[in-house]
Formats: sequence, structure tokens, C-alpha cells
Amino acid sequence: MNPLRPLAALILCLPLAAQTVTLQPAPGVKATEVRTLPFAAHAPLRVKNVNGHIRVTVWDRPEAEFTGAFTPARKGEQVKVILEPREGGLDVRVEHPKHTENGPTCDMDLKVPRSARVVLESVNGEVEAREIGGSAECRTVNGAITVEGVSGAFKAETVNGSIRAHGLQAGVSGRTVNGAITLGAKGLKGRLEATTVNGELKISAPGARDVKAGRRRVEATLGTGEGQLKLQTVNGDITVE
Repeated sequence: MNPLRPLAALILCLPLAAQTVTLQPAPGVKATEVRTLPFAAHAPLRVKNVNGHIRVTVWDRPEAEFTGAFTPARKGEQVKVILEPREGGLDVRVEHPKHTENGPTCDMDLKVPRSARVVLESVNGEVEAREIGGSAECRTVNGAITVEGVSGAFKAETVNGSIRAHGLQAGVSGRTVNGAITLGAKGLKGRLEATTVNGELKISAPGARDVKAGRRRVEATLGTGEGQLKLQTVNGDITVE
């Protein structure tokens, strides 16, 4: 009997680790690329885009699906998108060609398990996340942020764009410079602090109490008052409904 055979059989039976995937369509051609990779429960999804939106929804499968719509630059250059499995989840990042005019874009749509924890960052593009069971952090510079149904803590930051959030359950932090903030207060609990410089404050949340309203700042208690709910803008209204 060959003593190496059991060890060889064991090695063959081990699952193969998910491999990093690199996507870059041919120059000058609009293209859509779809890839599916394993994704564990409660694992992180981290996405960094440059030009293009990021939209994340959920499904009941132990995997992530990436769909990228690539549009080349005027001279044909394409971005390179890297899908890297990490910590049971997925990192998505973009390598952008240097010295391009009318830069190339990649609009990203992803599906992940409901329990995922997401961190989404773009520069020029909107960011959306819906029905996330874990926490969600969303950042962009030029674009709106829209979130619905996040069970964990939620944080949003943009410079030129609005923030809209409904169906949240835990701590909230929202900040923009040029844009409005709209927060659905149903089911939220915490001490609300909302401030604006050039805009109106509109608090119509049912059950809000201990309200302290000034021209540029409002404080109120929602639900049991546990946790912090902070909203800040410079040029824009804040609505809590």
C-alpha cells in the first residue's frame, strides 16, 4: 500500500480557494461583464469605484454576483476592475488609466447575501443599498446616496448630492455639503441631532419628543432614545419624517 495515497486523496478533496478575477474589456468597446463568486454569511463587501454608480441588493444565495457595465473613454481606454475574495466576502476595486480625457466608467450592480456588511465608495456616481442585514457605509463625492432597509449601523457621506434613507434600525450618521437629507424615522430609536447652515429643518416624525428646535439646529428623542442619530448639511434641507 502506498502511504502517500491517503494524503493525496485528502488534498484532492479540499475545496479550492476562490481566485481573484480581473475584468477589462477590449479598448473602445462598450461591454457588460458578469461574474459570480462565493460569499459567506455576515462577510464584508467593500467596493471602491471612480466613475460610475454602485448599487447593491440582496438575495438568498451564498455567493456574490457582480455586473459591470463598462464605457470606454473617448480615446478607447477602459478601467480595470479587480474582484478579490477576502475574509469570506469580496473586495471590488478599480484601477483607472492615467491621463485620460472624458474618463472611462464602470456602473456596478451587485447582489450579496442579506447578512452582508457593506462599505461602498465612489467618486463620480450615485450609491444605493437596499435590504442590507448588516451595517452599511456609503460615500461618494459627486452623487446621491439612497438606502432602504438596513438593520445595522448606517453612515453616509457625500459632497455634492442628497442623502435619502428609510427603513433603518440602528445608529445613523449622515453628512453632505451641497444637498438635502431625508430620513425615515419609523422604527428608529436614538437622540437626534440635525444641523444645517443654509436650509430648513423639518421634523414631522411621529412620536418624537423632547424636541428642541432652533433656526439651524434641532434635537429630539426618537423611540427609546438609545443610540445617536446625527445629520449635517451646509446647503440643503433636512427632513425627518
